[in-house]
Amino acid sequence: MSEDLEPGDSAPWPFPSFIKCRGTINPLCNNYFDCWMPVRTGDWNADYEAGKRHFAAALACARTFNSPWLLVNVCVAILHVKTGPIELGFIDALAGKATYGASGPSIVTPRMLQSEIDGGLRATEEGTRSVEEQVNSFLRTARALRAPETVAKKMTDTIVGSRVPAEYVGICVTAICVAALNGGGN
Repeated sequence: MSEDLEPGDSAPWPFPSFIKCRGTINPLCNNYFDCWMPVRTGDWNADYEAGKRHFAAALACARTFNSPWLLVNVCVAILHVKTGPIELGFIDALAGKATYGASGPSIVTPRMLQSEIDGGLRATEEGTRSVEEQVNSFLRTARALRAPETVAKKMTDTIVGSRVPAEYVGICVTAICVAALNGGGN
């Protein structure tokens, strides 16, 4: 980590202000950042709107790097907090972009599969590819219906409700984040 940044400081530009530096490696995302440390006001509407703005900032940063991984890391961090209006605002905004963004090419790679196996997950290549296709099929349906609320429901079920088996949450979240990044230009 840079010598001029202290734990708790906001991450440097172009990272959003809700990403904070830490003094040690964060095991959730294997870097020196806490990827979801937003300021909460306690006002439901204000926090919901802040969540939408936080998504816009995260999307702008992801577009700077042309990579969905910042969005994925934020979603993984959201998995580990009590969900409130700020998280719902973020998820709803992400869902809106994912609904209108094209699904990318398959993101299932041997390296990704090995990483999940090394991480103790029971993911199989067949299961991972199946979940990826299910998510992409779901996204195609949401696009056809112009229904971002269905993508938001899927994200909420995945991130908050843990309705996707643990070994497949990563692929589900990643596929939706890729579509959101692709939809960011719309």
